[in-house]
Amino acid sequence: MNDPDVRHFRHVVKGDRAFNVRLEAVAQKQGLSVVALVQAHFDTILTWKAPPKRPRFDPKRFDAAAFANRHGVPLGAALLWVELRASCDDAMCVQRGLNSLAAALVSSTGVIADRTEKLLAAGLIELVRPGTRSSAAVYRVSDAE
Repeated sequence: MNDPDVRHFRHVVKGDRAFNVRLEAVAQKQGLSVVALVQAHFDTILTWKAPPKRPRFDPKRFDAAAFANRHGVPLGAALLWVELRASCDDAMCVQRGLNSLAAALVSSTGVIADRTEKLLAAGLIELVRPGTRSSAAVYRVSDAE
């Protein structure tokens, strides 16, 4: 450490009081100081590798009846789940309106809303952002097949 050719740089992490309290709690849980915890995080930044991409979901190979039985949801809800899952991005999120889903599943928006509630209750989808008059709701779809 006393080598004159080695330079060390200090970086600052900005956060409010609540963020600092959370950092202290995590550091204490791991038996580290906040400085050591932050340093450990910075040590991993340049060596981080993205997780491997998931295999592409194939809705044609999906067994809706088995899925419905496995998760205790109606068959119609399983068909809605596969429609949502097929539209997901890499973060497993999807933004689709009731009208779009109703058209894809040849159903009414009321039925789609009911099936959505069943999927939410079963934990198969999660509401990320509720819909508004100008934008559709955003859902995170579970990976459970």
